[in-house]
Amino acid sequence: MSSSAPKRARVTPPSQLDVLSDAAPSEDDLKQSVALARLLAEQGVGTDARTSATGKAVLQLLNSIALRFVRKVGLAHGLSTEQAEDAGGMLLPIGSYALLDTLMPGADIDVLLLVPYFVERAHFFDGGGLCGLLAECDEVSGLHAVPDAFVPVLKFVTRGVPIDLLLTRLKLPVISRASVTSEVNERLLHRCLDETDAHSLNGARVALGILDLVPNRDSFRSTLRAVKLWVLRRGLGCFAMGYPGGVAWAILTARVCQLYPNAAPSLLFSRFFSVWAQWKFGANAVPVFLNSNIEQSSGGSELPAYLAAADWSSNNKRDRAYLMPVITPCRPRLCASHSVCRTPAAV
Repeated sequence: MSSSAPKRARVTPPSQLDVLSDAAPSEDDLKQSVALARLLAEQGVGTDARTSATGKAVLQLLNSIALRFVRKVGLAHGLSTEQAEDAGGMLLPIGSYALLDTLMPGADIDVLLLVPYFVERAHFFDGGGLCGLLAECDEVSGLHAVPDAFVPVLKFVTRGVPIDLLLTRLKLPVISRASVTSEVNERLLHRCLDETDAHSLNGARVALGILDLVPNRDSFRSTLRAVKLWVLRRGLGCFAMGYPGGVAWAILTARVCQLYPNAAPSLLFSRFFSVWAQWKFGANAVPVFLNSNIEQSSGGSELPAYLAAADWSSNNKRDRAYLMPVITPCRPRLCASHSVCRTPAAV
């Protein structure tokens, strides 16, 4: 990492998303970033072409199955062959794969399938629907449906990669990349058919929101890979044990990237520790935001009532009680580290 002494980070109020330094990387920073990239590659968490190709091949396979599924349901719904073909569907990666654009060792791929209005959730889990098509595929194994979860999911393995496949149904007759990518924000929430669809969509919105708010995606991804390796080696990644989850670590990394927008990954990785070691966590913690506090600029009425009730607010006593409030960048704003308790927070 950089040999220069790290500048002491100021604890910035959530309304002041300022920059600590916009200095360009030094020659030493660049050299150390190359060394960091080499180290990550040696540990299997670099941008390996083979793992990248595996992830893309898996998504291509799932996309072909998903389009067959939508076409089959469309024909049964009474659409013409042309209408059923045109209805389409779209896969949106979520979680670490979406943020890193590559597979971490042993990681799964979380992916969301967007479908038109005529697809019922029962079609997703029915043996004659998507679940049946997956079961017929020779490259799919360990198929397990969890239809009653808070976010219903199909779990399976394909080409050695564990998959969690979610479903969101939209009030649209046709799903096209152009219409969806321009609306993966609050507007798309209003196109969801029900509350379950909206909850399933949220992971994709958070991932895209984080990527949209970092000044340099390549630097963010390199730094996040280093952070994830550090978390893994120290056993700090178990959400169920009260540690921050993957989204929280990504937001913390993205915030450091915002504070040092032109910094090289080696310096960003170093600053990650200096910033958060000095941040006010614990009782009366200062929340971590990636964008301005939109409580003031956006009224709760813009969200469906069932989502507005979950929207994080500093006026809410329960929300103020979080020991490590790391807040997602899109509404409904959620605390990505809500499970953190006193012992893990102290660690």
